[in-house]
Amino acid sequence: MRLDTLAWLGLKRKKARTLWLLFTLAVTVGTLLFLYIVATAMNQELANAFDAVGANIVVFPAGNQSLAYGGVAVAGDAEAYLRNDDVIAINSIPNRKNVAYIAPKVIGMARVDFPPGSMPPARQPPTAISQQVLLVGVDFPAELALKKWWRLSGREPEAVDDLLVGAKVAADLGLTPGKRLTLQGREFRVAGVLASQGNEDDEAIFAQLLAVQEVLGRQGRLSLIEVAAYCTTCPIEQIMAQIREKLPGARVTALADAVRARQAVVDGFNRLAVAVGVTVAVVGGLVVLLLVMAAVKERTREIGLYRAMGYRRAHILEIILTEVLLVGLAGGAMAYLGGTWLAGWLGPGVTGVSLGANWDPLLGGMTVLITAGIGVLAGAYPAVQAARLDPARALRFI
Repeated sequence: MRLDTLAWLGLKRKKARTLWLLFTLAVTVGTLLFLYIVATAMNQELANAFDAVGANIVVFPAGNQSLAYGGVAVAGDAEAYLRNDDVIAINSIPNRKNVAYIAPKVIGMARVDFPPGSMPPARQPPTAISQQVLLVGVDFPAELALKKWWRLSGREPEAVDDLLVGAKVAADLGLTPGKRLTLQGREFRVAGVLASQGNEDDEAIFAQLLAVQEVLGRQGRLSLIEVAAYCTTCPIEQIMAQIREKLPGARVTALADAVRARQAVVDGFNRLAVAVGVTVAVVGGLVVLLLVMAAVKERTREIGLYRAMGYRRAHILEIILTEVLLVGLAGGAMAYLGGTWLAGWLGPGVTGVSLGANWDPLLGGMTVLITAGIGVLAGAYPAVQAARLDPARALRFI
């Protein structure tokens, strides 16, 4: 008779024991899967939440710091600057996959010229006047992706002469979408007006990076580069070190509060998931070990008969391990179905994160293989003990 047939008959003959073994493996690995799905979802949710805050790394040149933007002092003179090529250098660091957005900026004061009749009636001068405003050159696709909280009236800038105007500047100068104004002698058009932010953005005018570099006479030069990095898989210090290596003449600063808060929370959840997972795996493995050992002890007479009939030790070992493997494969399928369903049903109530039942075939296959592996590992020792059983001693139970 085939060995796999003997293993199948052994499982059918002891249904209660088989069900207990199946239940133990399914609960053990199902719990591990539940923790994995929940921890992964929470890490992603935390990363998304912190990434929505914006940049957590700022790169700026060494030099005289005479302007402030976003709470960071930046160089206001023409001698201290970064270069456009530095953006490419940051894009080439080894941990580029952990960088969400790179937003270069050039910042300076620009002259706004108002011809007679162009300002609001309350501020209308008798002759043409000029006024200094904070002008920020940005890469609009990166900037808008970085600052997801921005709300504006009008439209997003598209053309090279389009502007976004801060709320206070728009109110002071009577600017609305579609209006034109002259900066340093060059004409621009207001594409949109930002809602009040309560920070420097309210007093700034944003224009396309290359246009501002030309207007300010700083072609190819940058005042700072903001980097938004999500570091659920790497330390942010590593990214900073890589940027410093690429840009040895620049200063790289992390916005410490956001970084520490993210890292502490993410690390806390990861440690909890690992601790609970290891505990569950050890306890489940021990239970499987005890169940298989008890099963082998009960089958001493059966094993003696097999040995008396000519079955070798390798055959006995294969029969026991095949039984555990079959139970492990079935338990893995149950663990995948139960763990995924439980994560979708119970996860949102426990974590506050919307998970849903994500039926991933690859994850299902891995779950089945892991469950079978745990079963075989836990059943290896009892199987070896059964194979070493003395046939003469076993036959005394007949």
